[in-house]
Amino acid sequence: MKKIFILSYLALQGFMLFSQEQKTKPDTMSIILNGEYITLPVPKEGNKTTINLEDSTSIIQISVGKTSRLNRTTNGQATGMQAVPPPIVSGKRVSWFNEIDLGLLTLAGQSREKINDTGYTFDFTMSTNTTNGTSRATVVKFSPRTVNPGFSFGFTIREKRRPIGHSNFWFITGTRFRYGRYAGKGDYEQTEIKAVTDNGVTTYHWDTIYSRTTGQYTFATNSYQLLFPFVVEGKIKESGNLRVSAGMNLAINIYDSKYSDNVKNSSFNIFYTNPQFLQFQPIIRVSSKKTSVYLSYTMSKTKIGYGLGESINGNLLYFGMAYKLY
Repeated sequence: MKKIFILSYLALQGFMLFSQEQKTKPDTMSIILNGEYITLPVPKEGNKTTINLEDSTSIIQISVGKTSRLNRTTNGQATGMQAVPPPIVSGKRVSWFNEIDLGLLTLAGQSREKINDTGYTFDFTMSTNTTNGTSRATVVKFSPRTVNPGFSFGFTIREKRRPIGHSNFWFITGTRFRYGRYAGKGDYEQTEIKAVTDNGVTTYHWDTIYSRTTGQYTFATNSYQLLFPFVVEGKIKESGNLRVSAGMNLAINIYDSKYSDNVKNSSFNIFYTNPQFLQFQPIIRVSSKKTSVYLSYTMSKTKIGYGLGESINGNLLYFGMAYKLY
């Protein structure tokens, strides 16, 4: 009996020593980083341990803190530990001259329209009568036959990207410049008729024709556009590079047309192409990394042609590729 008591006492003392040793041994935690096990000591309550892991390209900072569930303030912050707010990173990004694009343009949805308009130029031959005068009027008639596809080139002046909440969508605005050029050919007719001016009122005599010239001509139209995009962009997959964007371009247009030498006349100037000065252009584009393809078109009609003939009307369609420089 006495031996059993002694053995029980020794076992109890050994268990207490083992428990005390376990209590005094500091707690640790292990993490796996890049396939390697890293052991960190767990600090005492209210303290924090921070380590930095560096390589040639980056620094990884790991912090470990300890607090009791019973030792908290009303706002949930552990007492004795200094709150470290997370860094505030702005989601807005502004870029300047960061993208260029090159594409094709064509007049889509073409239709022909009979028009009744005339461009006049006057070659005055004044008579000796100071009240009445006789002049000649040149009636110009252009009838386009074909409008060939052209090309466009543009670049971003300013781009601003804003995240939409905490989603994978961005709202993009900014300013872009785009130059476009397309050409075609058609038939022309120039008729020189009699015109009499009396007291400031000119009367045209269509029954008196001095000359008439017909033939074919070529033309080229240049467009200069200032674009203001309003686009929403989103990722197909959160971890992927494929993005799709859609929206609207507000375009301010300036156009000029040039035509072949056989119909040029220094005494008159025509507006051969008649687009709207302010246009709305829906746009959709698909992007992967720095490369994009896009498709846009003008909602308003562009009229090509002038004079007592017919015009070709249609919507300008743009298709091209864009590349981000940075």
